[in-house]
Amino acid sequence: MITNFAGNGGLGYGGDGVGATLTSLNNPTGLAFDAIGNLYIADRNNHRVRKVDNSTGLISTLAGNGTGGFGGDNGPASAAQLNLPSDVATDALGNVFIADNNNHRIRRVDATLQITTAAGAGTSGFSGDGGPAADAQIAFPSGLVTTANGTVYLGDTGNLRVRRLTPGAAPPPPQNNNPIITSTIGNQTLTAGETKDISLTATDSDNDSVTFSLLNAPAFASIINANPAQRTATLRLAPTQAGTFTGVEVRADDGKGGAATSAAFNITVNAAPPPGSCINTVAIDRWKGEYFNNRTLSGNPLVVRDDGNSAINFEWLFASPSAACGIGVDNFSVRWTREIEFPAGVYRFSTSTDDGVRLYIDGQLKIDKFIDQSETRYDVDVTLTAGKHVVRMEYFENAGAATARLSWVSLNLFPVAVANTLPASVDAADSTGATVRLDGSASSDADGDGLSYSWTDNGAVIASSAIADVKLAVGTHLIALTVNDGKGGSNTTATQSVTVNPPPSTSTLAITSISPSVGKRGTTLTVTITGTGFLPGATVSFGGGGITTSTTYNNSTRLTVSVTIAPTALTNTRSVTVVNPIGGSASKALAFAISP
Repeated sequence: MITNFAGNGGLGYGGDGVGATLTSLNNPTGLAFDAIGNLYIADRNNHRVRKVDNSTGLISTLAGNGTGGFGGDNGPASAAQLNLPSDVATDALGNVFIADNNNHRIRRVDATLQITTAAGAGTSGFSGDGGPAADAQIAFPSGLVTTANGTVYLGDTGNLRVRRLTPGAAPPPPQNNNPIITSTIGNQTLTAGETKDISLTATDSDNDSVTFSLLNAPAFASIINANPAQRTATLRLAPTQAGTFTGVEVRADDGKGGAATSAAFNITVNAAPPPGSCINTVAIDRWKGEYFNNRTLSGNPLVVRDDGNSAINFEWLFASPSAACGIGVDNFSVRWTREIEFPAGVYRFSTSTDDGVRLYIDGQLKIDKFIDQSETRYDVDVTLTAGKHVVRMEYFENAGAATARLSWVSLNLFPVAVANTLPASVDAADSTGATVRLDGSASSDADGDGLSYSWTDNGAVIASSAIADVKLAVGTHLIALTVNDGKGGSNTTATQSVTVNPPPSTSTLAITSISPSVGKRGTTLTVTITGTGFLPGATVSFGGGGITTSTTYNNSTRLTVSVTIAPTALTNTRSVTVVNPIGGSASKALAFAISP
């Protein structure tokens, strides 16, 4: 029996801290278990290695910050950059080895969650056999396996070889330990004329002082407030012109040859608004950010701008959101409003702010923490119907660092009930009524949950399977289908009205009239036949050849016939015959003429 263990079937990155089956993966290509049953996943196109905890079932990121590239060695694995990791392996010491495919390296995450390069110089090629593994060249490694003695075998795909990394092949540990950058910087976006400060922190197991510097940085980026003994500093960004600057890194040095670099990040500088352009029109399905130069959202906003259509994620720290438009670094407030379309389900909304926050969903207050506080996270679970909902977040900054974040994940998407189209009217076959087929097999659940079915007639349950044949008595019936996912999610179709007519009359089968009674060669027309004794399934034929028909039963006294006359049909007058399905027929001679 096969079951789902991780991933919800959606392509992408669905976040961490949730059950493994609720998150999204992107081309997972390698798996490994450690000694205590934790599963590691090479989440290739997310540039991450994910971990599914054996005891909780929750998924997290072990290594990789989600941006393809190389960086972060000798620092926290979750802040490092990977590039299309293709496989993972574990050993008895708690190390996790990663085939970092497009970086041409084997990376190692040790038991303290620090990442280093175990093998590969980072350029595609073949060299280094018999020497230090970190100086060797490998090409697009794609497979890993470890042995009990710590030997690592790797599939050196681009070199058409299997290479062996023995414990003795690793260089001896340095006498001086490298510092570790503990602050996460990430990509930065700001406006020309704005100043943004980002805290930098590091640790050093040798208790060495640490100084920070910048690599590949633009001229407006600088290190200030350096405190080597405390291993802290501030990265200040103060651009004056718009532009995009990629591959920037922060370097930490301990003065003894030990160094670490941060994951590479990008800086995007938007053009400063010209005078008078601080107030903008924002589409309803994007975040409308209204910025006030006070803490109470009072008066008119100084800034109205488009803040995107993804999660709210601002880390101004000690900078202004919009200095060019008169917003200060402290004592300001913001209101974000956006209309978002959600599938029906239960969602967890999470805010993380320094300082106060209020969250409204469709005008209803869900989080009310409009207080001075350090960065604090609040969660609220909200059940939403399918369709558009208005999300509003209000925030204020008092003094000190300023951050504002809002995100959400689905905890359970509700199923969608789909019923087949039922006949508006049907004749009873006999005095017990008519049999009607109910089919809800097209119903679905985005989470893949199993569904239960409940068919009701005027509110009373008449069937509990996806497909059912039910007997309906003479009269009018209001049929609806409800599906339930077993997790509190349900959905009900609109009711369908079905009228069951009394059984057809047992009157003698006879044809009374045919209209129209003339048709041209090479045409298709609809002919109505009236009479008595017609039964469901009755068919109509025309004598003489050259005519095809399709009969629709209306009731016991009326049939509708689609008549197609061949271009070669003889021009004469034909007989018309009605045949009931249980036997019996009636004809009317010379009843239909064919004209040229």
